[in-house]
Amino acid sequence: MNGKREPLGVPVPMAIRQRLGAAFSLAGPGIHQGVRGRIFAAPAPWGTGLVFRCGEVRVPVGLDSVRPQRGSTVLTADGAVVHTPEHLLAALVGAGITDAVLTLDGPEVPILDGSSGPWLDAIAHVGVVPGPSLAERVVRTRVEVSLDGGTAAVEPFDGAEVRVSIGWDDPRLPRGALVLPLERFAEVARARTFVLASEIAHARAAGRGGGANADNTVVVDPERELAALRFPDEVLRHKLLDAIGDLALVGAPFRGRLTVDRGSHRLHAAVLEAWRRSDPRAWTA
Repeated sequence: MNGKREPLGVPVPMAIRQRLGAAFSLAGPGIHQGVRGRIFAAPAPWGTGLVFRCGEVRVPVGLDSVRPQRGSTVLTADGAVVHTPEHLLAALVGAGITDAVLTLDGPEVPILDGSSGPWLDAIAHVGVVPGPSLAERVVRTRVEVSLDGGTAAVEPFDGAEVRVSIGWDDPRLPRGALVLPLERFAEVARARTFVLASEIAHARAAGRGGGANADNTVVVDPERELAALRFPDEVLRHKLLDAIGDLALVGAPFRGRLTVDRGSHRLHAAVLEAWRRSDPRAWTA
């Protein structure tokens, strides 16, 4: 770690709380179990934060609830489990929603078309209501973590920005880098999830991917040219979308730069936790 901390007494940058203008509901199968589920998203009182509700159990969106697994984020509290919330969370972060109750009926959040697009459309349909101010989570010093062959860092930045780069050992697989301010989230919102062809058999054996199909999942196969993509760099855009979704774990509007190379949900959570431990004052402002 390096960089300078702001001295005590420096004003914390402020944002505004926002909630949904009305409730909405979307349903469909989950990406892994293939079981139909439904999300009922509703406006919440100011100060609630983002909270899932599973029966009578409330599962707050935050680092204390996260149990990231291979290829997805998992939230849990008091025995309740929320699988694959990252695309919904990315839409909420991208739309600036800070307070919402997300009732989940089913084992996992619906995959829909594999992107955040349907969630963002639903939010746009009901609108957003501004509220009182709240402190941003401000990165004051650089923190870097390496995990599972990837590296991620948070560092000070006057704004909110995510930088993602991808690459695999096989040079035939997609490579590249992308930088995006959070206010331009719509540019990546419709990028669909993807899977490497070499990982499909392993995923099926592990009980994952039961709800994946050609409409919601891009199959990346070095033996074949990628077809029917929404964007030439759809795989890269989706990696950035996933990173933005995991920024919801911060629990407040993010101010800083997140840089991820060969990222994963485990890596995203690890660098955010390392940041929290290195500067707890930023998490209590």
